[in-house]
Amino acid sequence: MDLWNDTMHSYLDDSVYPPHQTVIVRCEDFLFSFHGVLRALQKLGALTPKLPLETAVPLMERAKGHKECRDRDEALQFYSNPKHQKAAFNSDQLALIGFALDRK
Repeated sequence: MDLWNDTMHSYLDDSVYPPHQTVIVRCEDFLFSFHGVLRALQKLGALTPKLPLETAVPLMERAKGHKECRDRDEALQFYSNPKHQKAAFNSDQLALIGFALDRK
């Protein structure tokens, strides 16, 4: 949990990622709000599209080469189901996460 906390806090540390040259986008935002992310990046001046944003299409196949990686449709179906948010954790692990996360 310390590694997770330190990593997440470093993303918000202006001395590590200066705001004038950094944009942090969660993968969930790309997955569920692809065009919204593109519009926001364009509005910030962080994206200069060569074609209209509406014509941009997210990658549908697996982004990684290994078999365990979901394609876009599988990812949308899996991550939109709330039961998958905590399914991989037992009650002890959830208690540890609840205690240790964001304690800085």
